Amino acid sequence: MPVVFGLFFMLCFMKLGRYILITVVVLISLYQLNTIQINKDIVVSKGDSYDVFFRAMSWRDANMMKIYLKLHYPQDPTVYPGVYRFEKPLSYGNFLETISVPPQPVMVKITLLEGWSTRDADALLVKKWYITPGEYRSYVTNPDTIKAAIVTYPFLPDTLTSLEWFLYPDTYHIDLNKGKMVEQLVQLQLQTFLKKVRSPNQDAFVQFNAKLQKDSFDFKMSTYSIVKLASIIENEEKNNQNKQTIAGVFLNRIYNGMQLGADVTLCYGKSITYDQCTPSFIVENLYDETNPYNTRRQMGLPPTPISNPTLQSIEAVLNYKMTNYVYYLHDANGKIYYGATLQEHNINKERYLK
Repeated sequence: MPVVFGLFFMLCFMKLGRYILITVVVLISLYQLNTIQINKDIVVSKGDSYDVFFRAMSWRDANMMKIYLKLHYPQDPTVYPGVYRFEKPLSYGNFLETISVPPQPVMVKITLLEGWSTRDADALLVKKWYITPGEYRSYVTNPDTIKAAIVTYPFLPDTLTSLEWFLYPDTYHIDLNKGKMVEQLVQLQLQTFLKKVRSPNQDAFVQFNAKLQKDSFDFKMSTYSIVKLASIIENEEKNNQNKQTIAGVFLNRIYNGMQLGADVTLCYGKSITYDQCTPSFIVENLYDETNPYNTRRQMGLPPTPISNPTLQSIEAVLNYKMTNYVYYLHDANGKIYYGATLQEHNINKERYLK
């Protein structure tokens, strides 16, 4: 008898467990049938209807939501412009409550790396679906944008054709709900350049040509030329401890009537992003004399800067180190070696470029 009772209770327990499992599955299914799941930010412009949300839903969710709207809101409620972020499933009621009030600020973090050009920045923003291709570059080269920026930031040269080289590379937080994302970002970059670079180094910029003269250099450099040289150093030398010496090397080359010979400059003239600027690409284009940015074929500084330099690179130029070096190279581990003569440079090549 105990065995019979045991089997009876086991069967009852198994049936009860099966009922519990079925109940849980049914409840989950009912919950899912009454929730909306959107896995992306929805940008709503002024005048948009609820269709902008329906297009982001599955076919089932969109049609169920339309039915729910008709039952509870004979007239569609107001749709406020902005960016709506959905991070978890919502019931139909909670979904409508969320989109029936002005959206909360949606902050996005954008990190623009040192040594990038506006092509790199544009590519990043396109990749993150914030802009259409070319939108960022178009804005910073717009004559009206440049004219307004020069009024606000008098240190900008009057002859600028792009704001590119004064757009400080940093991490920025942008509120998507304010709109005009590119304008927000560019203004923050210019403000950061003023705060981090221009203001603390104002005297150094003003006195730079007197410093050159004192050190027996027979040429002058404008703020624009200083940024040009800093942009080259930014991409040529990643170790901040070496940058002042590298600045001295380039100034010596200018003084001696030598070509700058900075390979990375040619990539800017080829209108490519710097992740495309590979050693093989440089080698293939090293002898292109038609490229005005090829500093192995053209004399002097390039027509414009080639990237957005950091404070360290700009200060390296402003506080260059006097040296008799006119050559340098890096070994496979990135260690730098200098040479005062072509003979020394060739010896360094034999020793360290194996």
